[in-house]
Amino acid sequence: MLVTYCTVCRTDVVEAGGERRACETFRLVGMDHFNAMFEDSRTGSWWRQVSGECILGPLKGQQLEEVPSQQMTLAEFAVHHPNGLVFQPDTNFTERYAGLEGFDDGTIESSLEYRDTASWQMKSWCGGCGA
Repeated sequence: MLVTYCTVCRTDVVEAGGERRACETFRLVGMDHFNAMFEDSRTGSWWRQVSGECILGPLKGQQLEEVPSQQMTLAEFAVHHPNGLVFQPDTNFTERYAGLEGFDDGTIESSLEYRDTASWQMKSWCGGCGA
């Protein structure tokens, strides 16, 4: 299963690859039309985050099956899934990602991000798994 959230286009997608890819490992390799692109570790194929379509490699043309998901605030998630689990930052990467401080607030200096007062309302989206 691949659980993703693209911070550029603000989309979340949960995809299942069936039994063949049930324990697959993916890594972020770049962007495609302002959306995240992932590579699987087994074949080196590249997958679009937004559609689950494989566009490059031995699995080109295949599709990951989308699993229904919802975006909600952490407070809403806690109400609907009181025993749910929420991802926490990996402290092994604190120093590596220090330069991204302010990204979620829209205050980072980057050509990939700009301040849009209509889209930067208070929100704390989370990815989780209802238990």
